[in-house]
Amino acid sequence: MLAIMARNTFRYSPPSPLNLLGFVTLTSLGILFMQTVGEPLLARLRPRFSLFEILVVGGFAWYMLVFWAVGLFYIRLDATQRPAFLARHKIQRRDDGEPSTLKPGRLAHTVRVVLFNQFFGTLPMLVVLYACVQWRGMSLDDPIPSPLRVLGDLAILLACPEVLFYGFHRALHWRPLMKRFHRMHHEFKEPIGICTHYVHWVEHMTGNLIPVFAGIVVSGCHLWVGLTWVAIVVVNAIHTHSDYHFPWMGYAVDHDWHHYHVFGNYGAMGVLDRLLGTDAALREQDAAWRAARDRGAQASSTV
Repeated sequence: MLAIMARNTFRYSPPSPLNLLGFVTLTSLGILFMQTVGEPLLARLRPRFSLFEILVVGGFAWYMLVFWAVGLFYIRLDATQRPAFLARHKIQRRDDGEPSTLKPGRLAHTVRVVLFNQFFGTLPMLVVLYACVQWRGMSLDDPIPSPLRVLGDLAILLACPEVLFYGFHRALHWRPLMKRFHRMHHEFKEPIGICTHYVHWVEHMTGNLIPVFAGIVVSGCHLWVGLTWVAIVVVNAIHTHSDYHFPWMGYAVDHDWHHYHVFGNYGAMGVLDRLLGTDAALREQDAAWRAARDRGAQASSTV
């Protein structure tokens, strides 16, 4: 079901220190929450629930709550363009300057696909994750880790998606795999938040879930660190698919450009794109933006 739409105008914004600060702040707040309420909450849960119930049932409920709370916020923002101070950060606009919105029928189809992937992809994969972390030694009796240990875990949790997501995503742009699987996700030239999970089921299992869950297994992190990490990833993934560039959140322009341009910018954080040169087209946009800014500054100085 390929969406046909007019080519939009792409409004480039360069990354800023605030983008990194926003991501670090979100991560820090999650860690602070885990450190503050983690042990008292876990003490209440231990006698009542097993690791399976907390990780699989509770983890799925937690993931769904975060996904749809954030996803519905962006859907409302798309539909109403209110509040205006957020709507003005939209990246793609129609040629007449107006923001384009998703038709109700198309939105309903998208929601159905996302729910299918969540119940028949994410939920079964949580069962696989449970088996892996149990083998890895995760236990409800594990004490809440120190901030230093959490930082070490975060390094692994960040590295795994960067490497694995880049690898899976770039492979999916190989023509046979693109046609069979990934083309579905690229129906959205102008992405919306929840389309992060509007993908073929095979892509959801491999490209979306394995990169995130692999870090939890490899790091051997605490249960609360893993659940906090899932929430951070979900919020960031929805935002980077939202078509909004909020300067105080993680940089969203690079993945929006990927949807607009189709090729390049395959990674989660952009590190491998820079090292392997797959962000060249976006860097051209950056150079053009800076040249236009400098010309404007020059013109202003001569008035």
